[in-house]
Amino acid sequence: MKFSRINFIFLGIVSCVLIIVVRLVFLQIINGQVNKALANGQQKIFQPISGERGEIFLFDKDKLVLVADNQLYKYCYLSPRIIKDKARVAKLISPILGLDQEKVFSDLKNNNSLFFLLKKNINNSEEKRISELRLRGVSIGESTIRYYPFNSLASDVLGFVNNDNKGQYGIEGFWNDVLSGKKGWRNIEYGPFGRFFQGDDIASMRGADIVLTIDKNIQEQAESLLADYQKKFDFSTGQIIVVSPNDGKVLALADFPSFNPNQFEKYGDKGVGIFQDKNIQALYEPGSTFKAITMAAALNEGKITPETTYIDKGFVDIGRRHLTNYDQRVYGKTTMTKVLEKSINTGAIFAESQIGHSVFTNYLKKFGIFEKTNIGLQGEVFSENKEFKKGWEVNFATASRSEERRVGKECRSRWSPYH
Repeated sequence: MKFSRINFIFLGIVSCVLIIVVRLVFLQIINGQVNKALANGQQKIFQPISGERGEIFLFDKDKLVLVADNQLYKYCYLSPRIIKDKARVAKLISPILGLDQEKVFSDLKNNNSLFFLLKKNINNSEEKRISELRLRGVSIGESTIRYYPFNSLASDVLGFVNNDNKGQYGIEGFWNDVLSGKKGWRNIEYGPFGRFFQGDDIASMRGADIVLTIDKNIQEQAESLLADYQKKFDFSTGQIIVVSPNDGKVLALADFPSFNPNQFEKYGDKGVGIFQDKNIQALYEPGSTFKAITMAAALNEGKITPETTYIDKGFVDIGRRHLTNYDQRVYGKTTMTKVLEKSINTGAIFAESQIGHSVFTNYLKKFGIFEKTNIGLQGEVFSENKEFKKGWEVNFATASRSEERRVGKECRSRWSPYH
């Protein structure tokens, strides 16, 4: 009897061991690959990570100043799949993070992932209180955010980085691929008690840095001047461009109004116009700035000299246009030098008439008026002068005299830059 009882117990133990072994063989060998894949899907997260974004610098005389940096911030994220009492979690964390409890609860119910971003950029107090709760499935992570230490300084030149870590406008937008670098992956594993352990990273590559020719001090003065004069004259928009005459480097590119790229979300009600740099993203009639180009062309062609004179009557009629000097002024006998000094409209028209429309147009092309500057900022626009081109495509060799006169008058009327 005693022997039979011992044998029975022994057989029972052997049977249990055999069952366990068979089960392990089935799980780890026969279906091993399938179960491994299922476990990885439940326990691992492959989170995409971007290479650290390159920095942007301005000059401050002979040294560099950092104007676009990367700042570390912490965020709170949830794992709805492993949170059992979702109502309790929503009730505890919502007041700490200043969030709507019902919305947090709804997000938890309708999401079954292991990673759900709840709030970005939490402060130290919020982080401490959340950590002290030790709630299963509630975690704190850290990442970087774009930071502009001088706030609105050169903001129209710099642009900003949006919530998807993509550059928008200015340098950030145009050079986004260069600044953002190479992406990688972060392996995050789910362990006991709902905690996450960071595994190996698939290496990412840091973006390149960019150094601008902008001088911080000159840029600050230009922006300050625009702000002061806006108060005096109440204009809606204004720009100042400062270029080095020796090498053509842009030392300041100021635009009013500007914005704070650290808080770009707050400008949504003003539309995209507040983010555009009107130095390169808006068209305007050149006006008196064309006088220098006109004089340069006429001088180079040998049609005028600085001492060349003409009689100013105060107006010139071109086609249907009656063009006058500023403030209806009349200068009488005037030199080309005085035309530039006093910015006399009729004098510039006289100089252009000495070389003719065709030659004048060629000089505009040589000066690059019909092309982009390719300054390296996002969204640059330029005038193709389609109306002028369309008018002069008429074949004057075969056109009737009336057609020739009509097109000629129309082109002259449209293309006097001093009206």
